[in-house]
Amino acid sequence: MINFKQKRLGFTIVEILIAFAVIGLIFSLIMPVLSYSKQASNTMNKLDVYHDARRVDQEVFDELKFSSGILYPPLDDSGSGNDWYPQLVFRNHLNQIVMLYTNKANKLVMFNYDNVKGTKLSLGKRLGSKVKEFVVCRHGSSVIEYKLTFEIDKKDFVISNRVTLVNVF
Repeated sequence: MINFKQKRLGFTIVEILIAFAVIGLIFSLIMPVLSYSKQASNTMNKLDVYHDARRVDQEVFDELKFSSGILYPPLDDSGSGNDWYPQLVFRNHLNQIVMLYTNKANKLVMFNYDNVKGTKLSLGKRLGSKVKEFVVCRHGSSVIEYKLTFEIDKKDFVISNRVTLVNVF
């Protein structure tokens, strides 16, 4: 007797199409989760920069408010207050000379000259790590205006504040 049944090798086209449909369904369920996690990560990065900006602004404001004198930028003769400078040198509440500036790595640094011991130069206290620019304008003998620029998603975010020094007469 002749047996016409042959052993089947491989998959039929219907089985392959069903497998592709199941894989596509699983992929379509996973993709929104992955895109949501990327969006959540971007949102968290933005919140970190906003928090850093707020913290840096508050720290600079507190340090300046109780300072006893501004050494740099100079007081302009015209009194217009239109000259912006990239650093600020002042005497803090302990009468120590302190400088605020932005270094090449976009970090706002507060350098205390009185902490220099002999030839050892300290790097200063890092206030903010994502500060693109720090500029200062002097208005009279006891008013300082400063701007902090942060970069978020290739857009500039600027905080501007004006401080009246309490200990300057």
